[in-house]
Amino acid sequence: GEGARFTIELPAADGAAAPRSEPAPTSEGRLDIAVLLVEDQPEVRRFVSEILRGAGCRVFEAGDALEALRLAETTPDLHLLLTDISMPGLDGEELARELTRRLPNLRVLLISGFARRGESLRWPVLAKPFSPGALLAEVRRVVGPLA
Repeated sequence: GEGARFTIELPAADGAAAPRSEPAPTSEGRLDIAVLLVEDQPEVRRFVSEILRGAGCRVFEAGDALEALRLAETTPDLHLLLTDISMPGLDGEELARELTRRLPNLRVLLISGFARRGESLRWPVLAKPFSPGALLAEVRRVVGPLA
């Protein structure tokens, strides 16, 4: 029972290492849009909200679809619904159908930790896990000229 000691030797890289960080969220300009973010996992909701706010978005957060429906009634000029698909109660697709019925100009981006094979979805899906850069690139693509 004395334990063990390990030594790991790695070869030195030639030249400087290339940075692996994502581009700055504001590298393409600020996203001046209002986003309704619906995610039932608080830590994921916080992560996504911080990324969006850092890029200039006004973010309205909801932990479930019913809370999102209430928020949408009192929040003017929403540009984007960013919602998890799999949530207890009303799921993200049902929420998107209802909100786009009420707000025809609302753009939708679904997020999911599960593969959605064989299903025809009306809206794009961003697979979890995703990087801040991937999230912002997809948001910019979905909102198009609004951004």
